[in-house]
Amino acid sequence: MNPADSLAALLKGDIDAFFYVVGAPAALFSKGEIDPQGFHLLPLKEPVLQELYTPTRINGGTYPFQQDPVDVVAVKAVLLTYDWVPKRNAYQASACRTVADFSYLILSRLDELRQKGHPKWKGVDLTALPAGWTVSSCVLDGLAPSYTFNCHKPDGTVVAEGAKPAAQAPEANQIFVQRVCARIGC
Repeated sequence: MNPADSLAALLKGDIDAFFYVVGAPAALFSKGEIDPQGFHLLPLKEPVLQELYTPTRINGGTYPFQQDPVDVVAVKAVLLTYDWVPKRNAYQASACRTVADFSYLILSRLDELRQKGHPKWKGVDLTALPAGWTVSSCVLDGLAPSYTFNCHKPDGTVVAEGAKPAAQAPEANQIFVQRVCARIGC
């Protein structure tokens, strides 16, 4: 079941509990329809979970039904991409450019995302790399000081940032970037 259906089933008594992996505060729990006498968040303090994930706390009052803090674990989000080789073919070059654009947008808009985005952006640490992982060369391209980003806005105007113009991306990639720009601003 999706989270909304799970909550409805819980409130009706059809299920006893459900797991929901989401950044707090979750809009699903903010509506006030949950009776604090019958429902609560369960702490996740198992040593195995705390070793695999990041121990954290949902502060008391985060939700209308939850007055006390609850110790839980946080699942880290990572940007995972295929290891594109731009020299291999046009498709891989285009895909690498999209990954680079996305990386550029996150880095160049991180302060704005922390101020205006989901509260979880405040805890994003771009230097916290998972052990054994290698950063993609496409990501590194997007983080280079000389990187050029072009955004084709829905009205057809082009916003260019950086030192040199980029090659025209395929239409699907342009649409992707337009949607990202519309969402976080370019």
